[in-house]
Amino acid sequence: MRYIQVGQDQVSVIGLGAWQFGAKEWGWRESNHDEAVRIIERALELGINLIDTAELYGRGRSEELIGEALQGKREKAWLASKNFPILTAPGRLRRAAPGMGRRFHCEPLIRVVGMEPENETTWGAGF
Repeated sequence: MRYIQVGQDQVSVIGLGAWQFGAKEWGWRESNHDEAVRIIERALELGINLIDTAELYGRGRSEELIGEALQGKREKAWLASKNFPILTAPGRLRRAAPGMGRRFHCEPLIRVVGMEPENETTWGAGF
């Protein structure tokens, strides 16, 4: 696997897109929790550490499934989650971050990125 440097992190050039996790309307069967976990575990085995999702995917269920799959191995993954682009009002990312952190089972979040580059926000530890 090839990696790029993102800040102090090595991030795989190939990522796992998790848009379908937990959303029946996008082809996912809700009973497939174990399959989502297996997919994430296999990606990590192959050296893929970038996992991409959004709070909108499965109404947050995608983030929850990823968080559950990463219990005890959170440090192996570099999570990218986006906020809903229509909801990019000032302060929206800061308000959305705690919910993302709870769903991922990893608080505090250090970086949250909106779907528009000017919406990127970085917070220090303890956010």
